[in-house]
Amino acid sequence: RMGGFTIPLGIRLWLREAFFRTANGEESGRRHQTPLSIAEEFLRRLPERWRKRYRIVVLGDTEFFGGAFPKVCRTLGFTLVSACQRNRQFRPDTQPRTKKNLSTYAYGLHYWNERTVRIELGHTTRRFRVAERTGKMKNVGRVKIATSCRADGGSLKTLVSTDWMLPMKEIVFLYAQRW
Repeated sequence: RMGGFTIPLGIRLWLREAFFRTANGEESGRRHQTPLSIAEEFLRRLPERWRKRYRIVVLGDTEFFGGAFPKVCRTLGFTLVSACQRNRQFRPDTQPRTKKNLSTYAYGLHYWNERTVRIELGHTTRRFRVAERTGKMKNVGRVKIATSCRADGGSLKTLVSTDWMLPMKEIVFLYAQRW
């Protein structure tokens, strides 16, 4: 997303590592890339003038919040909004010395702090029950987590943003935009 617009800049297919081997199992000489390395390369190739002019938000699923990808986004000046795996450790600002596992912390946070918000998605308005907390995650730094589920029922999603100043309502809106 750039400047309020979602712009698909290109598509590159990901091929499994086995594709790069010959029938004998030998290397074919072609280079294998993971989906994260393709995404990283794609972001690095964005024109410099776009980086300076627009606030770029990278939207992703759980695999995008692993490894070095969040640091790459932060280094390039982009915000990453992504679903997060529940096995990740989180240190809330309210309890900086304790590590919380998101699998249990998200449910407690949502239960005790949820509120209902309305978010316009296209031509419809949906209600979500949301809660938020800022803190730190290992290998990522300061983040904001937002828990979200539809007001009429649905599974709980744990969303993470590398921009900890981003409002929780916008985090949910941005994540919903990826479809």
